[in-house]
Amino acid sequence: MKATVIKAFSGRPDTAPLPRMIAVGEEIDGAVNAEWERHGSEGSINGVIEELKADHELAKKLADYVNELVAAPQVQGLTVDALGRVKWEILEAVLKLDDERQTAAQAIWNSAKQAFQADRRGALVGRVLAERFGWKLGDRISFVGDIFPGTLELFVRGIYDSELGAESLYFNWEVVREGLSPARKDMISSVSILAESPAAVPRIIETVDDMFRNATVQTRTETERAFALGFVNSLGNIKLILLSVCGAVTFTIMLVAANTMAMSIRERTREIGILKTLGFRPGLILFLILGEAVMLACMGGGVGHLFVTGLVVMIRENAPAVSSQIRTLTVPWPVIGVMFGTSILIALASSVLPAYSASRINILEALRRTD
Repeated sequence: MKATVIKAFSGRPDTAPLPRMIAVGEEIDGAVNAEWERHGSEGSINGVIEELKADHELAKKLADYVNELVAAPQVQGLTVDALGRVKWEILEAVLKLDDERQTAAQAIWNSAKQAFQADRRGALVGRVLAERFGWKLGDRISFVGDIFPGTLELFVRGIYDSELGAESLYFNWEVVREGLSPARKDMISSVSILAESPAAVPRIIETVDDMFRNATVQTRTETERAFALGFVNSLGNIKLILLSVCGAVTFTIMLVAANTMAMSIRERTREIGILKTLGFRPGLILFLILGEAVMLACMGGGVGHLFVTGLVVMIRENAPAVSSQIRTLTVPWPVIGVMFGTSILIALASSVLPAYSASRINILEALRRTD
């Protein structure tokens, strides 16, 4: 009974299987057949399913799709010899269940779509956004305009799910357009064009600009990358500004650290004299002072790393859905390495001179100091 379930599954014209269910069936079929080879004709269907849950990445799908079926009375006690029939029954039941869910979801979506199209002030809201603000079907939501003046009142007519992101809100643009001045009512700032291939981009740019070359309002067509860079460049040399600010902050921190280290070493001059009396060489004293400075710097870098990581997580979790780059914001390991390297460099630069002076001080002079 080691028949391939997918062949039987796909050969049933009355079932019209969904592609996703075929993929699930293939995974179940392959995993069960692998267990078949291990068990032979011994054991039961329950034992095989339990091993599949423990040994394969299929665990989540099995838990979602066949957990209730495995517990059914008609499945209990079946031997591995009956796997062929049981696999087909499981897949058939899964297909039926998935068809029912798909039909119910489609009916809900069609109802929401009709309600959205019938209501000029209707809105479709992503589930993530709706859960964040506690919105439900039929709720009235208000937006206070900034770029577009006025107050916009909408009614939630549908809540959608999407793998690409469910944090957007869709509404009828005419509601906003009616409140604009005549000069802004029909103004379009940008239009996006999807090219069939990268090679077609130069031809599209030339064609579109030629169409509006003699128009009252001409166009400037460019790639999305060029548009983003132009927007950034309009703000000035951001990279130079950031480097200048970071350099000034780093230099200030180094001065403060150098002053702190000098005061700390001066206050412990007698201790250094005692260490020299006990036989500590200048090189070892220099190493101890620099090691202390590096250790403190690494501790400060660790605290800074934790703070930055928490800040990045907060920014990422609260970023709008349209900002895909912000939503994937992370602190890469090279940046962490540069951060700790900078901390160590500041520690060495700020402590090397006072540490060297302390390591070369005369024993009598060191013991004579009382400050």
